[in-house]
Amino acid sequence: MYEFSVARKYLVPRVRQLSVSCISLISVVVIATVVWLSIVFFSVQEGIEKRWTEKMLALTAPIRITPTSAYYASYYYQIDAAAAGSHFSHKSLREKLSAETTDPYNPDEDPALPPGFPKPSSLDLVKLAQKAIRSIPGLSCDIFETAPASLKVRLIRQEAPYAPPTEQTISQSSYVVSFDPTNQFLNISLLPITEEDKQNILNQHLPPLWVEKRGQEWVLPHDAQRGEGILLPKSFRDAGTLVGDRGTISYRAFGATALQEQRVPVFVAGFYDPGIIPTGGKVVLARPELVSRIHDATFTEEQSLPTGFNVHFNDLKKADQIKKELVELFKKENISPYWDIRTYEEFDFTKDILQQMKSDRNLFSLISFIIMIVACSNIISMLIILVHDKRKEIAILRALGASKTSIGAIFGLCGFIMGATGSILGAALAILTLNNLSFLLRQLGSLQGFEVLNTTFYGNNLPSQISVEALLFVIGSCACISCLSGIIPAFQASRINTSEALRNE
Repeated sequence: MYEFSVARKYLVPRVRQLSVSCISLISVVVIATVVWLSIVFFSVQEGIEKRWTEKMLALTAPIRITPTSAYYASYYYQIDAAAAGSHFSHKSLREKLSAETTDPYNPDEDPALPPGFPKPSSLDLVKLAQKAIRSIPGLSCDIFETAPASLKVRLIRQEAPYAPPTEQTISQSSYVVSFDPTNQFLNISLLPITEEDKQNILNQHLPPLWVEKRGQEWVLPHDAQRGEGILLPKSFRDAGTLVGDRGTISYRAFGATALQEQRVPVFVAGFYDPGIIPTGGKVVLARPELVSRIHDATFTEEQSLPTGFNVHFNDLKKADQIKKELVELFKKENISPYWDIRTYEEFDFTKDILQQMKSDRNLFSLISFIIMIVACSNIISMLIILVHDKRKEIAILRALGASKTSIGAIFGLCGFIMGATGSILGAALAILTLNNLSFLLRQLGSLQGFEVLNTTFYGNNLPSQISVEALLFVIGSCACISCLSGIIPAFQASRINTSEALRNE
């Protein structure tokens, strides 16, 4: 293919075409710079967004199904408060799931229902919902509950071998949330056990107990001596709390005559990073049995705190599709009015953040595309100058039988080669930068005297894995723009009059 060999000859730097060579080199450098910075930026941004999403899902799930106001107003829910078989109290979802009968009301023994009471229904709303979820392959579900409580942690430290121990107390109003042992995102959020944590446990002369993975499930420890193991947010570790520290979870429950304070002994079994969830610093993860006990004792107002089904699956990109399938199944079972199905992008406490990140990504994609157009515009200038300098050679090629298409292809290839060269150099620089990103940030931080990134938002390090999607977008856009940049010079070269060009030379 002689067109490629001619295009390569035109692009090789030569003394006689110094101006063209300089413009060509500058164009390649500019394109490489744009590709380099774009790939690094989009890769880091995608990694941060993925990390934040995974940390959020460690406390929630890809899809959550929660009861609606219609559920709480239904006969299925209200009848428990009128039946002796339910101790005249409403049942939680977990209790509904384990109940033997859908309708515990006995008209022969229980008081008469008041006027306006909801009409009886045979639908078991909770069991039908669980059945619909599990009917989709690849889905697993578990009931989550949230309960308000007061957390108090005692920090007992001995600064020196013979010095008396000092004691501090950290107290906080918290939300106790069910710990999901099958949550695949826990390993992203859980913080590793440090040497200080291990030493703190050894100082208490007790066997080590902390959260760990056994098989496919995470295990939150508990024993009779120390109480219930809990997971605390990272802010507690920053305040000096260590694994093994003990404390209590307090809540109020109705006694025989009045509200009474109940205390549950707990110990710190680990820490997690809540990411950017606004209420993440107040969430305490505990075993579902403990959360159910607190939830049942403090549950007084419907929908005051979230409860429902956490639905887990592997591919987050299928969240919208799975939601549509669940909506159809719930409609088929006639239970859709009683349940609200939302993906993780629709949660009230994450929707605005995720939407803003998407908007930022789209905006930066547009800006990057515009910068690429400006960078590739140098190709047009260079090729127009090249066409003017090579008029004689173009005329000779036409006289030797080269078609207008071949002449146009030569200069179109010149634009493509320059764009491809710049893209390859930029991609190589991006890979090199991402592989050494931590080192570069440390050096930049040492120069300015403080850390470049806030660890609260970005963690201890930035993501350094190259984004395949960003790589394809940037290189593909650059290749297309480069090819388009060669169209005008190629069209100009193909229209050169052979006889006139040779006569002028």
